[in-house]
Amino acid sequence: MQSIPQPWKNWVVQNLMQGVAADKILHTMLDKGFAFEPCKRLLGSNLAKDFKWQWDAEFYRKLGQIKLVQLKNGPQLQSVQGTQLYCWPNFLSSEECAGLIALTDAKVRPSELASPTEDKYFRTSSSADLEHSDHPLIDLVNQRIADATGLNPAWGEPIQAQRYQLGQEFKAHTDYFEPGSKEYDRHGGARGQRSWTFMVYLNHECEGGQTEFVRLNRTFLPETGMALIWNNLLADGSVNPYTLHHAHKITAGAKYVITKWYRDRPYQSK
Repeated sequence: MQSIPQPWKNWVVQNLMQGVAADKILHTMLDKGFAFEPCKRLLGSNLAKDFKWQWDAEFYRKLGQIKLVQLKNGPQLQSVQGTQLYCWPNFLSSEECAGLIALTDAKVRPSELASPTEDKYFRTSSSADLEHSDHPLIDLVNQRIADATGLNPAWGEPIQAQRYQLGQEFKAHTDYFEPGSKEYDRHGGARGQRSWTFMVYLNHECEGGQTEFVRLNRTFLPETGMALIWNNLLADGSVNPYTLHHAHKITAGAKYVITKWYRDRPYQSK
């Protein structure tokens, strides 16, 4: 269950005392990325009992029941603490992975952060946006991910590849945008919150580079073609801090992955 930060709780109380309508307060918080259910609980009887919102607990319950959850011979659930985290070996073939590595090497640029930090070594990898126009392989991979998840392709961001060379890492971070932050204002808003992450390792010819879910005590070593899939949200739509993960430093060789993020509504790039 998402805990509304105390400054926001204070803000709600102050606005209620000043006579601001509860539905107006709620809409402001929803626009800032807070989930409906915890906001509704916070406002309590100040909010009309018949107030409805499309992105309620039922919406997120259904979003959590994606197709791969139902597959008998598909990925295996790996974790607890209310977190959906799945591992799917051999999701892509070695030939497909090699093709994606070549496309990545042709387009890499320094990786960026959704939210600035004073630590210049927080994310030191390179990234590449793999678009429809780059190669037919991109359409094939996008379709395979859509078929595996059952998620509407319109809700997916373009595939992003990451390359980690010697000494490079991405320190512990989450994929969701922190509600109530400038980060959410810049990257969320009308485009929605990040829900599912679908990541595929493209090679294993490296040392180090493990992905550690630090609050779940789960660590995965790179394996060519293996996918990790997780839900960044909890059942009520609030963000899940247990999805915090660390892409550890490469100590030999290089690591390649692709990542596709899904939103909780149709994604439209700016």
